[in-house]
Parts: sequence; structure tokens; C-alpha cells
Amino acid sequence: MLYSAPIQHNQISAVMTPDRIGLDALRAIPSANILVIDPDIRGMRECIQAFGERGWHVEVAECFVDALRLLEGPLYDLVLIEISLPDMLGTEAWTFIRKMNPRVSAIMTTSSRSLHQAINALGQGASAYLLKPLDTQLLCNLIQQMLELRSAKSEIKQLRTRLVGLHNLFSALTCATSPDQIYDKTLAHLRAIVHYDLALMYGTSPRSTDLVRVGSHSTLLLPTTLNESQSEFVEAAARECIETLQPIVLTRSYPDKLDKWELPEDFDLKSCALVPLIGQRSVYGVLATLSSHLIEPSQEPIQLEILVALAQVMAMALDKVSISEKLASLEQARPPNGE
Repeated sequence: MLYSAPIQHNQISAVMTPDRIGLDALRAIPSANILVIDPDIRGMRECIQAFGERGWHVEVAECFVDALRLLEGPLYDLVLIEISLPDMLGTEAWTFIRKMNPRVSAIMTTSSRSLHQAINALGQGASAYLLKPLDTQLLCNLIQQMLELRSAKSEIKQLRTRLVGLHNLFSALTCATSPDQIYDKTLAHLRAIVHYDLALMYGTSPRSTDLVRVGSHSTLLLPTTLNESQSEFVEAAARECIETLQPIVLTRSYPDKLDKWELPEDFDLKSCALVPLIGQRSVYGVLATLSSHLIEPSQEPIQLEILVALAQVMAMALDKVSISEKLASLEQARPPNGE
């Protein structure tokens, strides 16, 4: 279950996340940054307008020199290049662009029906070669298919990385002989499994209801420590997580809901996920991951499900260590034979 909790200073209430309004619609048209390099910008106006209507960000350049200035900025997902540019061939421009950004895709356009040009363009890695005048609807459908294919490949790559990370972590946890080893090994492998900037591990104190931070791991984007108000905020969420035995997700993914949040003023994190470590007979603590960037709405359930599964495995490993320690204690307390 996916939760969003508006946290107040002395009170926390976990509520279901807002309805995922329009999520399917968002998936239908992937977002994209597109660069159009064509000397006939007027002739491309209809296509550019159609791109904008689909929510795609478009930049235009009439020659490769102008395109170079734009290429120094944010990376593009797709470039639409006319073969006959004023300063060089479009295929030469594409070769240079591809070296700058190996992940970018290209569609070559031309008014020429030269078979040689088409073969040359496709041979250099362009995804398509289209003759002018362009069919706007056909072009938009082609771009959408390319974006969806790219997104699917990226997700498959991420899943493979996560599976390898999970396998390595599970192997490491089977060899753990103490809670500290379990916490350390989890934090050591966690980055390969889920995305975060700061991961915190809280353990329950056997002699009180207080939570104790038993481990942390940070990337370069955030410091390894939180200030007092931030620590209180996360610890309050962790206590609520243990009391309800439910995962909690705090996110700024829904700007229209921000007026209901009471976050610390200096809390610049944009998402925080907490999952309880529920064993057979006790709750061992909470695993929390914090991020300074927004999580895509389609990725939130995946991130949480992975964390929940990971927490279950950690709890099983902690159960195993706890049982082993009790057996060792009983063995030591047993009187020698003959007494």
C-alpha cells in the first residue's frame, strides 16, 4: 500500500496518497526534449506545434552552428535533422551529436529521394529517414513509439541492475551473524537496488520505546547528517511507521497538495520512504530512504514494493540472528553433563 503522511510537529496521521489522477494519460505520451535542426523552420511549423501540443519541449536551429549552442545545455531525447544543412550535411551533424550524447535518437528528413542518402543515414545509427513533406500525425506517432521503446529499454536495464543488487544483498545477509552486520551489508548494497540520496536505519531499543539510528549511507548530493528539525521529522515518521506497521511515503510529487504539508522550512528533500522491519515476534526498526529529486509517479509503487520486500528479507535475517543468539545463550546456561 502506498501512503502519504502529512507530518505535524507532535502528531502524525498516515493517509492514502491522492488519487493518481491522469496517471494512465501521462504514460500514454512520454515526455521528451526534442531538437529540430532544419533551415526551413517555417515549413516545420505544423510539426513543431504538434510536438508542443503533446507536451514535448522543442528547440529549433536553422544550422548546425546554432544547434551546437543548444547542445551545450540539457540533453535531448531526440533530434530531427534535415540532410541538407547550410553549413554541413545532416549525417555529419548527426555523427557529431551522437558523440556528444550517445543516448540521443535521430530522425533524418529530406526532400531528396536519394537511396544512397537513406542508406547512409540509417547506417550511421539514425532511427528513421523520412521524406518531405512530412505527415505530422505519422511523425508524432513514430516519435512516441521511439520514446516508449527507449523508456522500456531503460526500465529493463534498471530492473536487471536491481536484480543483481538484490541477489548480492541476499547472499550477503545469509552470512550475517549479528544485527550490525545486517544493517551494514544492507546499506552497502542498497544503492544498487533503489535510488536515494540518504538512507537511514533505525533500530528499536530493547529497554525503551526510543528509536536508535543504527546506520546511514549518503551519496554526494546530501550530507550524512540531518539537522535537528530534519532528524525530528524523519524520526517522527519512523515512529508512526512502527506504530501502524505500515510503510509511509512522503512526496512532493503532487504540487496541488503542498498546502496540506507542514514540512520543516529547511527540509529540501522531495521524497521520503519508510518501511518497518517486521519480524516473527518483534519489530526491529525502520529503513528510510530520502531523496532530493522527485520520483516519477509510475516509479513510486515500484520503489516502495522493492523496499517492502527488502525489509521483509532483513527481518528474516534478524529473526535468524535472534534465534541463534537465544540458542547460544541456552547452550551456555545448560549445566554440564552429570551435574
